[in-house]
Amino acid sequence: MTDIDVRTASRRVEVVDETARVMEDGTVVQEFPIVELPEQFIHWQLDYKRRIYDAIARDEYIAFNAGHLPVVGTWDDQGFVPNLANKGVGFTPKDEHAEHYVRLVEDAVERIQSLPPHATDETRELRVATAREFYAHPEHIDWRRLGLLEIFEGETYRNLMRRPHVVQTMFPYAYTFWVTGWHDKTPKRRYK
Repeated sequence: MTDIDVRTASRRVEVVDETARVMEDGTVVQEFPIVELPEQFIHWQLDYKRRIYDAIARDEYIAFNAGHLPVVGTWDDQGFVPNLANKGVGFTPKDEHAEHYVRLVEDAVERIQSLPPHATDETRELRVATAREFYAHPEHIDWRRLGLLEIFEGETYRNLMRRPHVVQTMFPYAYTFWVTGWHDKTPKRRYK
């Protein structure tokens, strides 16, 4: 694990209104407008998540969750080739709805922790219902901000600690990525 001075790193990026500002020594060196993800992508995500939660509720095997595991690219200071890793990505509620969803998840966790650790079948309905509740209200989702969990503390973690985007002071093993642009990489058929 790499030790960093969070106070210094947290000054690297600040988000104000609709702009992400890269700061060095208290001076803005670069600005990026924050944008929403495209509507077509949002609809795909909502439909995909409904199908995944339906499958989980039926206790079906999920081979790969493409809507949750995009590739994240990071660079180290000497690297010519980016480090690419699949990361668990989710959406975050708008700030005014965050407390409600945090409470919802904390209540579910409390109920789950009261059961034996091997009680996954008994908790499936609660876990799925909790996740569905968030995605049932797309108007509560900030479609400009992505939340990523860090599980392995590998190369992505080390690269982001050296070149942070937004440092999380309360939850050091999660990242918040603000959307400043997007490109549609949906595979297209070359021949009809």
